[in-house]
Amino acid sequence: MHKTHLPPSAVTAALSPHYYPPLTIMHTTCHSAWGGLERRIFNEACWMAKHGHRIIIAAPPNTPLAEKVQKKCFGPNPWQYLPIKFINKSMVKDFFMFINHYKKIRPDILNTHGNIDSKVALSAAKAFLFMEKREIPCKILSRHISAHVKPTWYNKMLYGTLCDHVFTTADYTTQHLISTLNLTPRKVLTMPSGITPMDHLPDRKIAREKLASDLGLAQDSHFIGFVGRVSPDKGVGDIIRAFLNIKEKLPHHHLVIVGDGETDYIASLIEQAEGEVTLNGTPHTETMRSPQPVKISGSMEAINPPDQCQQRIHFMGFRENVWPYLAAFDCNVLASATQFEGISQALLESMFAKCPAIASNSGGSPEIITHGQTGLLFIQNDPADLSRQLLTLLHSANLGKNLADNAFSQVKTRHTLDAMGHRTLKIYAKRLSNDLSGHPLGR
Repeated sequence: MHKTHLPPSAVTAALSPHYYPPLTIMHTTCHSAWGGLERRIFNEACWMAKHGHRIIIAAPPNTPLAEKVQKKCFGPNPWQYLPIKFINKSMVKDFFMFINHYKKIRPDILNTHGNIDSKVALSAAKAFLFMEKREIPCKILSRHISAHVKPTWYNKMLYGTLCDHVFTTADYTTQHLISTLNLTPRKVLTMPSGITPMDHLPDRKIAREKLASDLGLAQDSHFIGFVGRVSPDKGVGDIIRAFLNIKEKLPHHHLVIVGDGETDYIASLIEQAEGEVTLNGTPHTETMRSPQPVKISGSMEAINPPDQCQQRIHFMGFRENVWPYLAAFDCNVLASATQFEGISQALLESMFAKCPAIASNSGGSPEIITHGQTGLLFIQNDPADLSRQLLTLLHSANLGKNLADNAFSQVKTRHTLDAMGHRTLKIYAKRLSNDLSGHPLGR
């Protein structure tokens, strides 16, 4: 059996990456977008590579993650990229391909992040043990969403037998998996995504005035924001409805939506916004309601709108760097419309940026937001309640500052990439050293 031998100090010493010998860590995903899941894989891999570990990532070709990984395949500690489509019709082929990769790579850690890739990679790992009499010492299935699973025989095998641990992003998901699939608490571990904090956050006043200038607004303009994937499950429609309900009471505030999404859904939001929309800083017109795709892209610096734009809702499109927006917002809203939201990276980044956060009381958000202490919570799918919370926050400067200061302290202590990396290495070390007795790992 293939094992990585760790010195005793690797398990018992204080958490420091210098106590761990180099590990070969393989991540897999069948997803092709660039969202929280893909950012989690990439950021964690960067952290591990920085601390001397070997990185292999299997992902579909011609995707944002694949492009970023391939740029890391050169240098003093090069990554390895495995282009695998992960589609249903190629699962058998991919299964045997993984067995061959395991023979060559001999990973210490296998971490799967999607549906198809988990089925293929974890099943191949079990076959690898029988065929080669070698085991991948630590096999992890990461579940990034909080959608419920059914207690089928296959799910019990996938979560209970084929992997050593399940990583979730929220306690809500952890407790559901434990109770539904009858798993032991030490097998399912809550591991929220860690954020990569900015060394120097933009000055709030300067960032706000910069955004106002870019949008052609008066310098006394203020902003309510959303950062994330523009989709129904994020409740963007509820945010727009809540803003329209109270826009007369907030004459200097604008709603800024940062993120991209499906064309049809964005078009429906534009319809809902009652002519209040700009796309990337340019006022929306009837000609833009054609069947042509609604493209919302660019950078803050590229916006060149007319003077004193009158629209109050602004779709900015995808932004690689969201920190200037978070610094410019008076508050950031996550209106998750389902119970299946984990702990949002965008919400954590908002809290680190000292931008007061408002979120629906669903999924993992209540695990990081204590109402009235580190943010405000509103009733899920209730735009009227969101309107009330927005007015409560925006009409009290002291409340916003207190919430922001408390949230910053919490995120800096518990939810940075460093905190996640150290805790992950601790779990790896305990698994690889077979030290699995006692209380749940890492808790």
